[in-house]
Amino acid sequence: MRAYLDQAADVGSGQYADGLALAASARTVADTAFTGIDAILTFAAADVAPLGFGSTGSPRFNRLWTLLGLPCLSVPGLMPDGLPLGIQLVGPAKSDSRLLAIGETLQALLAFD
Repeated sequence: MRAYLDQAADVGSGQYADGLALAASARTVADTAFTGIDAILTFAAADVAPLGFGSTGSPRFNRLWTLLGLPCLSVPGLMPDGLPLGIQLVGPAKSDSRLLAIGETLQALLAFD
């Protein structure tokens, strides 16, 4: 985390303003892309969970949704070999309640005995 914050400290105010403008533009594109779509199903992580408690793994599959301000949630799944697999649902802006309902349905469908 410290290395990430040190790198972020080197971002100048102009570069930061450009990033904010790009993010706002991307939110408009995302709003259009979600027209008629209730949710996108994607992976929650790039790999299986890391061993131990030192890390939760890479956030690269989550950063985009955070930047765009879109609701997302993870639903537990299993790989064929029995290892856990995070499945992520992403919804359009302000669709939190609908996304939670979709997540409950998906979790029930994936229930493992």
